[in-house]
Amino acid sequence: MKLLVQKMDILTLAKISALFYACLGVLAGVIFLIMSFFDGQLMEGGSGSAVAIIGFLIFFPILYAIIGFITGAALTHLFNKAVKILGGLAIEVDPYDEKKDTKKGGTHARIMA
Repeated sequence: MKLLVQKMDILTLAKISALFYACLGVLAGVIFLIMSFFDGQLMEGGSGSAVAIIGFLIFFPILYAIIGFITGAALTHLFNKAVKILGGLAIEVDPYDEKKDTKKGGTHARIMA
């Protein structure tokens, strides 16, 4: 069965993008924290090290999430403009019958109306 995607919800995709970017922000924060630790900046102690830990592990994910939200919204807007010009995005899906699914908790995508 073929479906034609003509528009995607900007807010939904922006939130998903923000979530993924926030996860990348955590990873980036941990990497920067480790690099700072081995560089010797955090080994001296004091209030500067606490600020660095908070900055890396809290500020980075928040900053990345904001960037991800804005980027996701902008790219979804551009996608919607492109599919409007091109006539849509055709995708092919298989109908899903839950009764015939031999795998419990199968990996089939479900279409929600």
